[in-house]
Amino acid sequence: MDDKTKNQFFIQKFSFLSVIPFEVVKAWLERAGVEGARAFARHLAPPFLDGSGEPQVPQLTEFVLTRFEEDDRTFTEFVVGVHSYQGYWGSYAAAREKEGQQAKAFLTHRLRRVREWALIEMRQAEHDAKVHGIEEEESGLR
Repeated sequence: MDDKTKNQFFIQKFSFLSVIPFEVVKAWLERAGVEGARAFARHLAPPFLDGSGEPQVPQLTEFVLTRFEEDDRTFTEFVVGVHSYQGYWGSYAAAREKEGQQAKAFLTHRLRRVREWALIEMRQAEHDAKVHGIEEEESGLR
């Protein structure tokens, strides 16, 4: 929250934050409020399908998207962070198509912000798969 360094949380991704115990982060977020949530949201683990194909939302992600549900900036930071610094191997179009299909499982989730994320994820994935699929075909990669 230091004015000199807080911008680093908006331009980098800190995966180590996910190993801090939930209760510690929750207590900090309660003290820091919406400004802390905005800085932290980009680093949250996204919803995923477990080994059985069941939709799961990590505990901290659920807390932030619930507690700070009304703050559009917190939600935007979360959405932006989901694929931030993510690498792909193989067909980008196929990977994005798969990610879009996985997001469909969250369209009926009980949390509004998770449903909104799923819709954004699906639409962007569909666009990316279409555009990059054409590029991959034209360049002989597909």
